[in-house]
Amino acid sequence: MVFDRITVDPARMNGQPCLRNMHLTVRRVVELAASYPNRKELLQDYPELEDEDIRQAILYAADIPSCIRKSSEGAIIDVYVQPKASKNELVGVHEHAVKIRLTAPPVEGEANKECLRFISKVLDVSRSSLALVQGHKSRRKSILVRGVSMENLQRLLVQKWMGKAASNSSKIGT
Repeated sequence: MVFDRITVDPARMNGQPCLRNMHLTVRRVVELAASYPNRKELLQDYPELEDEDIRQAILYAADIPSCIRKSSEGAIIDVYVQPKASKNELVGVHEHAVKIRLTAPPVEGEANKECLRFISKVLDVSRSSLALVQGHKSRRKSILVRGVSMENLQRLLVQKWMGKAASNSSKIGT
């Protein structure tokens, strides 16, 4: 899928994916699409948006499922780690992997440890339920999440990325 309307510029909106270099992030457009009763009203209130903008924003946000696959023990999530960042955070999707910024440096396994701690916190699962199964010395990693269904992991990641996760009601289970 080509996202020709999605732009990423580090100087605009803190590098978040935007639509056609406007000050409208993919996240905001998906939130608007979810909250408006119909698309016609949304387009009336936001005349700078076009149907194709909304379609691509939704598809771009929905790419998270491509980062997760089933495992006999639960689900595996592919992540792309950016070490030595100013804070730990979920960023979005980068080449079919969930992009994560981490403060830890990529030396002596520090970024791997921080990655597992951060994923544990984000998913609200115990650290012992996670295992780094691939990418010990790479930015691209595969992490096993034991005892969690692929569908629940996808749902929670979309909620977390969109910032809509409810505190206790979004805990994952099989």
